[in-house]
Amino acid sequence: VKSGFEALRRAQEETESELSSVKRAKEEEMRVVMAERQELEGQLASLMAAKEEELSAVMAEKHESERELVSARESATKAQIELASLKDWLAETERELSVLKGPSPPEQHPQEEGGSGKDNEKVASLQRLLAEAEADLEGVR
Repeated sequence: VKSGFEALRRAQEETESELSSVKRAKEEEMRVVMAERQELEGQLASLMAAKEEELSAVMAEKHESERELVSARESATKAQIELASLKDWLAETERELSVLKGPSPPEQHPQEEGGSGKDNEKVASLQRLLAEAEADLEGVR
């Protein structure tokens, strides 16, 4: 009976020792898993921060582009208004010149046809300015 108890006690000690070894191995495995989890969570946080920063930069760029577009539209509108004003002014100036010139006698020299050479130069200059303003407006569009 005594040897039976002794064998039973040794078997119990061996079982407890094996259980302790298994428990230590599981604890070590759990520490490794937790360390890997923390590392992955850190990587995820870094990726999320980088993506948020990237998104913020893209949104800032988008807003800047929208502001530039609004500004360009405002400039185009102002240029169209200015061009219309210049066209009106040129038409009025041409009317005034034609009134000042009156009817042209048929014997005028070609340079003087339609008014004095100086008046013709002014009209041509105004027409060039108008053409340049129209070209600038097309460039803005």
